[in-house]
Amino acid sequence: MRPLTTARLLASLAFVASAGIPALAQPFTPQPALPIAPTATIAPEIALEILNDGAASDPERQSAADSLVAQSDSLTVRDQLALVLAEPVSGAGGCRYVLAAIDRLPRVSDRLFPALSARIAISPDWELPPSSTPSPASAPATRPAC
Repeated sequence: MRPLTTARLLASLAFVASAGIPALAQPFTPQPALPIAPTATIAPEIALEILNDGAASDPERQSAADSLVAQSDSLTVRDQLALVLAEPVSGAGGCRYVLAAIDRLPRVSDRLFPALSARIAISPDWELPPSSTPSPASAPATRPAC
């Protein structure tokens, strides 16, 4: 095989251009990669695998959680999210990623509220945000005016 000289390369490009394939005749210039949108939809089964994979990176797990929360109108996705939300936040599961995804979205599906209510019911006090109104047990006792 003979080495490819500049003249042979130009002749090959001219032949390709004359054959009606202009894209191959143009010099190759690498195009910048398009950024993946943060709301890119991942198939629920794959997103759940990524979310539960302890070896996956934090951005990958967060992206999977974002995708699942975005698809929470689906009954099967909501059931899976309810199972994930039942896990401890401090554990290796995906609960913290799902809660972060819910926190970042401007609006979450109303159908996700029962799973969130169940999460609040099982949460220890240190996981809950401080309340702006005192609970009846912590309110100071007042005597009725006579």
